Amino acid sequence: MSHKSPLRAERGEEIIRIGDHAVVAAYDPDGEVWFVRTSSVPGLRAEAPTLDDLVDELPHLIRQAELP
Repeated sequence: MSHKSPLRAERGEEIIRIGDHAVVAAYDPDGEVWFVRTSSVPGLRAEAPTLDDLVDELPHLIRQAELP
């Protein structure tokens, strides 16, 4: 059984899958940062100077967001 996310990436955006979660990352050229545009994790917000840095931060941020 495959799990499909309803999240969609626009041009220049990336869908990142972390476990059962999906995150759409977008680049802000004015701020020169990658950020979470939307995700399957309610309230998840993050930004980083590179996409790799953002991906590295996401597992920890997702765990924090899931805490009661």
